[in-house]
Amino acid sequence: MNIKKDLKIFSDAGIILPKYVIAERGPIASSIFPAPRYVIKAYGKEIVHKTDMGAIKADIEREGIDVEMRRMRNKLSKFKVEGFLVQEQAPKGVEVIIGAKRDRQFGDVIMFGLGGVYVELYKDVSVRLCPITTEDALEMIDETKAGMIFSGFRGSEPIDRYMIAGVMKKVCTIMHSNPDIQEIDLNPVILYPKSYVAVDVRVIR
Repeated sequence: MNIKKDLKIFSDAGIILPKYVIAERGPIASSIFPAPRYVIKAYGKEIVHKTDMGAIKADIEREGIDVEMRRMRNKLSKFKVEGFLVQEQAPKGVEVIIGAKRDRQFGDVIMFGLGGVYVELYKDVSVRLCPITTEDALEMIDETKAGMIFSGFRGSEPIDRYMIAGVMKKVCTIMHSNPDIQEIDLNPVILYPKSYVAVDVRVIR
């Protein structure tokens, strides 16, 4: 696993990520960028479902970063922890998932739907073949329950549909430009009315 390479692929494509630091060893708290709260994620080839494994911890203050990394490494001692991704914690918003994979029969496929920890429960997704147009992406959004929120569900402020359509097109471009990638998973992408941040990204080669 090369987390630096994976994150660079997304940032180079213009996909917005939280401010982050990769910590293979600690301590790092004294030199990290300032933020109200941080999220710590352990990474390694054996660490896949971070939430289920206890490999992610949110709402951490700066002073607690080094302690939490040690605690997490001890908790995951039976797995190979290669290091930690320490991110600025993003404000709450609408969570969606954008994924892509290579299908042997159809080629590159992109998926959009309601994200976060409930994606497997709701299974409310829309799928298209890459590449997609802006119109394709907008149709995918409208085909999901998540799309209802974009219009201002129950008085909430509407979300820019074209903004997230652009992210979906970039994911298709990443798949086309990186033939070694078999699967991409952005979950969640947190949406705000005029901005977004992809807080968790995963690449499978």
